[in-house]
Order: sequence, then structure tokens, then C-alpha cells
Amino acid sequence: MSFEDEELIPVYFIKRFHFCPRTVYFEAVLGYKEYKKEYMIEGEEEHEREEKKIKRRKNVFPYSNEEVLELWQGLDLRSEKLGIIGKVDSIVKTKKGTYLIERKNSYGYKKPNRDHLYQAVAYAMLAEENLKIKIDYIKIHYLKNNKIFTIKLTQDLRKHIIWTIEKIKEIIDKSYLYPFVKKPYCEGCGFADICKNFR
Repeated sequence: MSFEDEELIPVYFIKRFHFCPRTVYFEAVLGYKEYKKEYMIEGEEEHEREEKKIKRRKNVFPYSNEEVLELWQGLDLRSEKLGIIGKVDSIVKTKKGTYLIERKNSYGYKKPNRDHLYQAVAYAMLAEENLKIKIDYIKIHYLKNNKIFTIKLTQDLRKHIIWTIEKIKEIIDKSYLYPFVKKPYCEGCGFADICKNFR
């Protein structure tokens, strides 16, 4: 990663911010790394297996059996304009539209997790700028129970990403630590031990 890249915000910070903004402070300001729990490592392995499936089925969109007109995978993208950098897993163009696919090795419920949705929107914005394409939909696939959500990419979602990036910049530039708020998933967080020292 070059010096210029270090000035850009990794897209996963957008997911982190909406999961818990304190985690952005711990990594971006204090330099701590998230402790990877066993389920996180398993998730990465499952993610890779799903990517290989799409490569093997290049001519068919696995979520509808539509013909794939174009396929992009494993793109390392950056945007000076947005101030973000990240790796886009899969974008698929069909006759019905262009989809950014985000896979999560967890369970899906009544709607997608907002942190997952906003991360995917940021990836879509990166791809649109770099590839000069329009992304119509985001598909979030929860691998644990095969729950799939299709979300139309709107201007409101794009605006929310711009707002989020500004909030993340404030945390970094002003070394601002959000107050602690107890959440149901605190104990499963990879920053749980660090967080206890900053309450």
C-alpha cells in the first residue's frame, strides 16, 4: 500500500462505523487490529468457496439463471474523489440490470444488516466511478441460511455513504472516540477486550 493509499479510508471502515463507530477509532487512531475469532476465519474461507462457484458458472447468473453479459471479480479499486479504497468481490451484468454481490458468512433475517448494506453501497460507488458503469442493484447473500436480499441502489443510499465517510474522517482527524453504548453483539466483537479499557 502506497502513502497515497494510506490517506484513503478502507471501505470496511464504513461497515465498522455502522456496526460500532468506536471500532474505527481503535484501528484508525490507536492502530489496534481486530482479534480474529474462529467464526471470522471460517467466514473468510466460505467466502472464497462462493467466489470460485461464480467463476465456474461464468455464463449463468447463479441467483436467477439469467445469462451473464459481463462479469468483474476481485477488483482492487480506489477513489480520490470519495476518499475510499477497497476490494470489490463480484459485479454481474445481465439483461435485467447490473448487480454488485456481497456475501456474508452469517445468518440473514428479515432484512439485511445495515452495516453490510452500507459497505456494499460504498463498493458499488467505487465500481461505478472506476469502471464507468451504473450499478442498479445490490445482492446481499447470507451463506449460513442462504437468505438473499436484493436492494435497489438509490441516490439516498449514495448520499448516506458520503455522510458516513465524513463522520469517519472526523473520528480520524479529531481523534474522536464515540461514547460506549452496550449492544447485544459486544462480546462477540474482535475489539471487545480493547474497548473495556476505554469506557
